[in-house]
Amino acid sequence: MLIVIVALITLAVLCIYIKNKNNNPNKGQISNASAKDVGIGKSISELSDGFKVVKIKKSELAKASDEQCQSIRKIDDLLHKINVLYSQEFDTLSQEQKHDTGMQLVGFCDSLLWILNENYWFDFDSDFDVGDAKDTAWKLWMQNLPKYYPDDGCTLVAIVDTETTGLQSHDEPITCAILLAEIRMPKGSLVRVVDKYYGKREPNVVISEGAQLVHGLTFEDVRGHVFDSLHMEKMLRSAGIVVAHNAKFDRRMLRHALLDSDGLPWACSMLTLRNRWDERVGKRSLDAICLAMGVERPTPHNALTDCESLLKALCLPSGKTARSKSFMALLLARPWCPDGD
Repeated sequence: MLIVIVALITLAVLCIYIKNKNNNPNKGQISNASAKDVGIGKSISELSDGFKVVKIKKSELAKASDEQCQSIRKIDDLLHKINVLYSQEFDTLSQEQKHDTGMQLVGFCDSLLWILNENYWFDFDSDFDVGDAKDTAWKLWMQNLPKYYPDDGCTLVAIVDTETTGLQSHDEPITCAILLAEIRMPKGSLVRVVDKYYGKREPNVVISEGAQLVHGLTFEDVRGHVFDSLHMEKMLRSAGIVVAHNAKFDRRMLRHALLDSDGLPWACSMLTLRNRWDERVGKRSLDAICLAMGVERPTPHNALTDCESLLKALCLPSGKTARSKSFMALLLARPWCPDGD
């Protein structure tokens, strides 16, 4: 009996040891300065480790053509360039250097993906994904884009609106507008519109009849168009907060254009100010708000004019006198956006 008890205790201790070992947060980490970089998912150093091994199927190597040998040389050259960039001490780089490094890495990863797609007989190390590396490099690039900066006492607010193929989870944006506005606090008055963007995008799904009745856009209107992601990223990452009248919906739609739309500081003007709209207007739709407050809407359900109308409405006084703080000031004081999709 004593032997059985001792065996059970030994087994329990062994199980605890194995569990702790497998759950060790430092397991597999690479210790260098670049691992502490910009908080963009997988660390730069973890991804760079995957760039070091290329496996070529031996059965194909012996009969490799001159063209295939040229592809091998191109891959070797790209791997060398990528490894040189990834081996940098990212913490010591300036914002401009990080921006340039991210841009170069995206270009190299794109070239590598193209070559690999053309040459099916190349295999990377199984733990490595070129697409993941490109996504990480893209975030490094985007997070270090040159930005707009507000004057003292002001903040930058991005007003966003999209028109889409529909309202379901599979639907996509077909137009997007962004207004980057400089707002003077604490009153919440508009100083100027710093930048504006309006773009179209060809979707991968059909535009529903219901959506087309609302915005009037057909597939031919957006065929061949793509969003200018760089322009969008620069504006959105310059903003202290991103405002949309149905932010939960627009945030989901922007995932089709941006890698990290969820990471932006969102505020929903419809829900954050719902009590104010209910009291002042009786409804919360942008149509009802603009009608009740005398804000012109020259082209309803056009993403750009909807952004302009929302900005005008938010910058109006929330009280009965001109000295009252604007709706924008109230929104920025307690910004909120629902989580999830």
